[in-house]
Amino acid sequence: MTFETNQVAGVNNIVTKLVELPFQKVAHKLSTLDAQPAGDAGQILVHVTGHLIIDDNEHPQAYSQTFQLVPADGTYYVLNDIMRLSY
Repeated sequence: MTFETNQVAGVNNIVTKLVELPFQKVAHKLSTLDAQPAGDAGQILVHVTGHLIIDDNEHPQAYSQTFQLVPADGTYYVLNDIMRLSY
């Protein structure tokens, strides 16, 4: 994971980084959502845009996110995920 140019690797290190972020609550307000098939095994490529409402702040932060869903055992997992804040 890369967060504001700092790379973090490994599940435990990523979880620690996410827990240490300086906010308690984030709500997603979607503006657009596009999805399309992304392979023969049922993968789905998803792209969303919207705003993050952080700790009930009155000034939402714009973002875009693209991720790939892969089917496994009757559900999906995220194989790749790119999220970018728009300043």
